[in-house]
Amino acid sequence: INFLLWLLTPVQKLMQKLGRFEPKMDRGAVDFAISLLKVGDILVTHEDQRLTSLFIKGEYDHAAILSPAGIIEAVGDDYVNGKNIGGVRKTDLEEFLFLMDKVAIIRPLTTTTEQNYIAGTNAISYVGKGYDYEFKIDKSKIYCSELVYLSYKEFGIFNDLKHSKILPQHFRDLCDDVKFKLIFEFK
Repeated sequence: INFLLWLLTPVQKLMQKLGRFEPKMDRGAVDFAISLLKVGDILVTHEDQRLTSLFIKGEYDHAAILSPAGIIEAVGDDYVNGKNIGGVRKTDLEEFLFLMDKVAIIRPLTTTTEQNYIAGTNAISYVGKGYDYEFKIDKSKIYCSELVYLSYKEFGIFNDLKHSKILPQHFRDLCDDVKFKLIFEFK
């Protein structure tokens, strides 16, 4: 499977380039979501016309975390003026939300405010890492759900996840557990 994922990397990159640009969330929904967010919150999202979404199981296809510096996310290679702006990067919160068709904000309840802040800060430490097209759980290259997982790893809140590949939908499904709370959902 890992060899197949590696082999399909160019196809994945092409599919990420195709999609749409019209925002789904309106100003009111974005402002309300922003008013609820706290550092360490997990955002799982979906863009309807993103072709890579067809290959990601679940209603949500992307995960990010709110850091003290803004949204930290891991995205595939994306070249602007010859420079790769993909991988783990900081993104403006408002711009991020306006791009999404669906958003769920998830807050861990078994961690303290200080631990959530540390998780958000941990996410910043991965900025600049390349994107993991093979979806391996390690720190050499990172995909979106892995970023969230690694940011909170020291607190053990995802120990119940029994998946070899962590997907954004897994975080949303955790809201059925008393350890996580769904703060906001826009569909």
